[in-house]
Amino acid sequence: MQYRFESPQPGGAKPASSGGKKPAKPPRKAKKVRKRHPLLRALFYLFAVGAMASLFLATYVVLYGINFVGGERAIVLEDYKFQQDKTTIVYAYTDAKKTKAVEIARLHGEENRIWVPLTNIPDDMKNAFVALEDKRFWSHNGVDWFRTLSSATAYKMSQGGSTLTQQLIKNLTNEKDVTVVRKVTEILTALNLERNYSKADVLETYLNTVYMGNGCYGIQTASETYFGKDVAELTLAECAALSTITNAPTTYDPLVNPDNVKKRQLVCLNEMLAQGLIGQEEYDKAKDEKLVYTNTKGYKPKTETSAPAGSDQITSTFVDYVIEDVKKGLMEQQNYTATQAMDAIYYKGLKIYTTMDAAAQKAAEKVYLEKAGVPSNDAKQGVQGSMTMMDYEGRIVAMVGQLGKKTGSRSLNRATTLRQPGSTFKPLGAYSPAIDNNLIYWSKLYLDYAFNMGSATGMFPHNYDGRLGSNKYVTVQYALRESLNTVPARIIMYDLGLEKSYNWLTKNLHFTTLSADVDRYSLSALSIGGGENGVSTLEMCAAYATIGNLGKYYKPYSYYKVVQTKEDEEIVLLQSKSEAEQAMKPETAELTRRILQTINRSPYKLDATTNKYESFMKTGTTTGYKDRWFALGFPKYVAVMWYGFDTPKQTTLASYNPAGWLGFSTFKAISSAFPKDGTKFANTGNLVQKSYCTQTGLLATSACPSKGTGWYIKSALPGTCTAHSAAGNAADSIADAADSIAGAAIDAAGAIAGAIADALPH
Repeated sequence: MQYRFESPQPGGAKPASSGGKKPAKPPRKAKKVRKRHPLLRALFYLFAVGAMASLFLATYVVLYGINFVGGERAIVLEDYKFQQDKTTIVYAYTDAKKTKAVEIARLHGEENRIWVPLTNIPDDMKNAFVALEDKRFWSHNGVDWFRTLSSATAYKMSQGGSTLTQQLIKNLTNEKDVTVVRKVTEILTALNLERNYSKADVLETYLNTVYMGNGCYGIQTASETYFGKDVAELTLAECAALSTITNAPTTYDPLVNPDNVKKRQLVCLNEMLAQGLIGQEEYDKAKDEKLVYTNTKGYKPKTETSAPAGSDQITSTFVDYVIEDVKKGLMEQQNYTATQAMDAIYYKGLKIYTTMDAAAQKAAEKVYLEKAGVPSNDAKQGVQGSMTMMDYEGRIVAMVGQLGKKTGSRSLNRATTLRQPGSTFKPLGAYSPAIDNNLIYWSKLYLDYAFNMGSATGMFPHNYDGRLGSNKYVTVQYALRESLNTVPARIIMYDLGLEKSYNWLTKNLHFTTLSADVDRYSLSALSIGGGENGVSTLEMCAAYATIGNLGKYYKPYSYYKVVQTKEDEEIVLLQSKSEAEQAMKPETAELTRRILQTINRSPYKLDATTNKYESFMKTGTTTGYKDRWFALGFPKYVAVMWYGFDTPKQTTLASYNPAGWLGFSTFKAISSAFPKDGTKFANTGNLVQKSYCTQTGLLATSACPSKGTGWYIKSALPGTCTAHSAAGNAADSIADAADSIAGAAIDAAGAIAGAIADALPH
């Protein structure tokens, strides 16, 4: 085999091929294809989609934020201002024209808040909060970006950096979760809020909604609670002290931790000085000022007549009644439910202008607190009492519901609870309607003796001494003065009738608690006050007022008006005024009153001032001396008092009625303020004073052997006595002399017994 070797041609020529054919190209090596992993491919797609979604979401958030900030109001401050729980203030007028009112109580639920316009807030208070909480408040747009970025770096935007605007939003919405989403929402809302409201609006709302400890919301109630002042009266030092509380209301409670407050107060004053909000002289003075809180020894309240500082005072019986009266008015006139009415009273910042006479209420409370004239044995056993006092046009001016200290708000009000009225019912159910129907007069004679009511009842009634009566004829005036039971029972039984008496009491005098099924047919209930359900001092007082004001009945009311403030406009929710209703003839009222004025008031030891004024009165005692009543009228006011045990039992037998002692003691305390020209009651001019024959009760002639003097209605004069002649009077004169001697002996014995009783301790 031969091998042929060829060398390359000179010049780089290619070697000649054999056979004239080109040599075949070597085959190309196939390129290796790498396959992608499925998981990586999925991650790539997810990343791409996520990036696009994030871009879309970011665009949406930015556009949403822009639209939200520049859109409609996210928070409507006016609505929040109206809907905030606010404290109701109860007032009493101090002048007859009702132009000056003094605060007597505050009513609130969990939040004690009085809204104060920004114009009434001192600049020092505004500056103190701004300096301590948000020094760039007046320049930022709702968000302090410098503080926000600092907060984001330190706390990842979960907390810190809040402006007053942002704090206000948290206060209003109560959204305080520590999340980034909540913080972003808060920022957007703050920007929106300041686009729609002025800085002044924001600051006013903040200062009235911020929690200040001890149940106080807003700076007004905080100012009163801690300093006993209106916010407008605070000093720079006091303003700075209050501004410290919001940081930690418990730690910086001025009443508990005054030292903590003082340290942070100095921080506030330093900030105010550094920010140019106060000068060096103001700083020095405020720094050295001693802070006097309401629990500091030597603290002196601004006024004794205003409501106590703080939120936990026990409301008076009068205010308790006003609450119920307003509740009833809201339900009847505004169609509120019971719950809605109470919510309005305690949460809607109402202003209730009452009919209270603050001096009379204070005097009554003092008398009942000190238990004036209460026998010691009764006091030891927990005896109780109550009073309602009114003027003669339906205004309730004072009300007390207990003897001793009142221990709770809206507690048992004995002035409106029901008890049998005893003899105080006699002028109302028997005498006045009989006078009005011309059935009786001053000297008409009735037999003082019980009568047979049948086998079931027997002889009825017994007098207060337990006897059936003297079996003698006595005048109407004497029977009422001595509170005999026999005579009013005879008047109704034989002259007036049960139906007329019942209608008089329920329709003319508007008693609402008499039973139509029982009392309507009960001689005991109508004549001597032994009713099925009993009556209240309130309704009794309204009825007795008709006797002192010439027969006009006025429905009792406790407030003039109730107003609610909305957007600085006062909306009148309720108004009260009682219209006069002629319940009895004026002459009837005057004659009844004149008879009641003959009842002896000397056991109650009136002072010289009180003795200048006319008064009428009526005692009342139920069986076994369990309930003691007293009705008492002076030309200015009338009052009815009840005295007894909550669980009925016999009270101590004193020489006077303890209910009357409480009543007279109250009037003695206020009589110095009575009008000097109002010492007497108004009269009709239609009554005349005349002599009557004591044996017949008719108008006397010169031949009548024994005469008395009484008052008579001119148009209803009794007849003239015809039973006597000058010749036939000798024997009568001797008998009268004997009666006079016996009467004098009885009077002397009574005077001695009274003197002994007066000498005993009451």
